[in-house]
Amino acid sequence: MAATKENFPRITKKQVDALDKLIPNKCPELLEPEREIWFNAGRRSVVSLLQEILAIQNDSTILKS
Repeated sequence: MAATKENFPRITKKQVDALDKLIPNKCPELLEPEREIWFNAGRRSVVSLLQEILAIQNDSTILKS
């Protein structure tokens, strides 16, 4: 079975918060190489995806209770 946002393995807010601090959502520096900008954008997109999955997991937990 392929992983989807709805059946993704359980993650915690603590994990997502730690990644959010490690890889903050920030604008690139003016002199930052383009390759590094794209690399950091990819890293940040993973954090955003995990935040979205966490919200889905929290919503489904609330609905099941």
